[in-house]
Amino acid sequence: MTAETKDDYGLMDSRVLTGTAESADVIVIGGGSAGLSAAIAAREAGAEVLVLERGSGLSGTTTLAGGMLYLGGGTPVQKANGFEDTPQATVERYNGFAETGEDADFHKHADWLAPIATAPFAAFQCSVGESYYVGFTLGGLDVSVDAEVLRENGEPIPGLYAAGAGASNIAQDGAGYSSGTCIGEATFFGRRGGRHAAGRV
Repeated sequence: MTAETKDDYGLMDSRVLTGTAESADVIVIGGGSAGLSAAIAAREAGAEVLVLERGSGLSGTTTLAGGMLYLGGGTPVQKANGFEDTPQATVERYNGFAETGEDADFHKHADWLAPIATAPFAAFQCSVGESYYVGFTLGGLDVSVDAEVLRENGEPIPGLYAAGAGASNIAQDGAGYSSGTCIGEATFFGRRGGRHAAGRV
């Protein structure tokens, strides 16, 4: 790799990555808090590390996680595509799922399904481009304390690690989460996984 293949941030253009993975001891997919923690820990342990990030810069979902929440009710996109909906129909459908304990649309666990029936109610504008909001996942791949991905029988899959938003670490569901947990567990398990992976080299 030469200086000409890097951008202003020292990041390589994806087109120059052909053939470089063969020289890496550890390949980290994702340049967020967990991935960069893993990369630093593996490098400190003496491994040659390659970080692959799909975004235009390093930060992954740590900096901003965006998406779209379906709130229904006859949005402009629905109307433009000939899909009829109303706020009442959306609530009725959801309440039907709450009654049966099974969410056929988003597979929300029955413990979290509750009917929307008692006022007061509130509505929030969460459309992409209209509001700023941050979201992230809870749960993911089952991992060991060293971030090794585990099979259903609890045995680690050799050489496969996960940390951050893709792993089921401390905050496995809404009941076990408190604000800030995701950053702490991402860096903690990222570093443990990076060290463990480097130890396999």
